[in-house]
Amino acid sequence: MLGTAWGDRWHGTAEDGLAAGHPAVAVSSPQAVAVYRDPPSHGSPRNLIELTVAELQARGSAVQVRGPDQPDGTPGLAADITADAAAELRLAPGQVVWFGVKAQEVTLRATHPGVD
Repeated sequence: MLGTAWGDRWHGTAEDGLAAGHPAVAVSSPQAVAVYRDPPSHGSPRNLIELTVAELQARGSAVQVRGPDQPDGTPGLAADITADAAAELRLAPGQVVWFGVKAQEVTLRATHPGVD
């Protein structure tokens, strides 16, 4: 498990070289993220993050739902969902939603300060 300085907790598979207490990042594909209007009461995603929709961007038959930038300035979390799902959820900027990601879809990677 990985914890952020602002309190988010991420479960995933650690890459080699990740050591406890050292800087790390949780990485997943936007296609692996499910979006919920309310916290899900069942299911298997171990990673549930509440956020406010900052932006919706049409991408062909998909819509990318993006949260606000992270407190450290990195880009906001993103989810790619179908246009039908976005319409059914009635998503709009400013709306509070939940992103869910299975731990198996998250990779925990060591970061190295000063290296991009």
